[in-house]
Amino acid sequence: MLHQVLFGWYDGEPTTSATGVAAELRIGREAQAGRGSGLGNGFSLAIRGERNVRMTAKMYVALSGGKARFDASLSGGTTQVLESIDGVTNAMFTVHFLQTDAFPLSISWQLTEGTEESHISLAAVTLDRTAS
Repeated sequence: MLHQVLFGWYDGEPTTSATGVAAELRIGREAQAGRGSGLGNGFSLAIRGERNVRMTAKMYVALSGGKARFDASLSGGTTQVLESIDGVTNAMFTVHFLQTDAFPLSISWQLTEGTEESHISLAAVTLDRTAS
């Protein structure tokens, strides 16, 4: 079981602020109702920043008992890989970007290897202007 992480925020829209928020989306390795194994499944998001403004996106994720991959790209790309052989790993991936054209920042978190008990979770994604 993943450790519960509580989040809060301020200066949000449409909800201005919150504290002690527990949220999680989970995808497991086990086969479910004919949907396949779960390997290769995950979460993908397209994030539009303000044009010509430096932005920071943070993705709060967890992995239990397997391997998962984090990808981020904006007209090109960088890749980070997080591994967890046993136990639980909570992580925050930070991507700094400058959106100069119509292409959004694409980020994904995908389960790539694991046992039937392996799973990944997405707890939160934040977007903020980066201080110059």
